[in-house]
Amino acid sequence: MTWTDKIESTRNQLRTLNKAIPEASKGFATLSKSVKESGVLEFKHKEYVALGIAVATRCEACIAFHVDAWCAPVPPARRCPTSWQCASRWVAVRR
Repeated sequence: MTWTDKIESTRNQLRTLNKAIPEASKGFATLSKSVKESGVLEFKHKEYVALGIAVATRCEACIAFHVDAWCAPVPPARRCPTSWQCASRWVAVRR
């Protein structure tokens, strides 16, 4: 499975989950929005913390999403290779 396939598959699953438990989804969306606001830490540092939690909990979908969010400012030519499994190796190189 490629990186983009994993992200798209996870997004489809989240759409289904959001329909099944809309109130919980709204709460998570509120949390996500507040994290993106300015604060002591820059957004990229918050994403790095979130990525660490995703790795610690071994949540592959979370790892994919947080690496994708963290990579967003990086030009596509410099982004991770197509395989999402290499994300942890790529993150280690970026440190």
